[in-house]
Amino acid sequence: MILHPSQTPLIPVELIQTSGLKYKPSAVLQTASEKGVYAIGNTTDQLKLAPDAVLTSAVKRIDLAVAYLAQLQAKGELKGEVYTIGFDQPEILYLGEFGDKIPAEVKEKAMEIKQAIVEQTIKLT
Repeated sequence: MILHPSQTPLIPVELIQTSGLKYKPSAVLQTASEKGVYAIGNTTDQLKLAPDAVLTSAVKRIDLAVAYLAQLQAKGELKGEVYTIGFDQPEILYLGEFGDKIPAEVKEKAMEIKQAIVEQTIKLT
């Protein structure tokens, strides 16, 4: 199955996805909370920073990704190519805790889709 944004129903929602290093994520998330805007945390589980705004977080353990690549190098297996580390390495990339605003059935569906990505039964375009 291939999912494309044009194939999914669109529901207008104000959402901020925090990424980048030129701002303080806590300030952005707090402002989102004050303005009634939802947010997706980035790099760390940021739910506790603004529980009224953060729906979940894309947690990326860069330290473990670097350690993984260092291990490949130590074994002589590191190739001169781009490495994509995804949900198939859950210690490095995973979804953070879901906020209270996310219904149980949505959490379940998100986890099903995540598993389908790992199993490559869903292709992202």
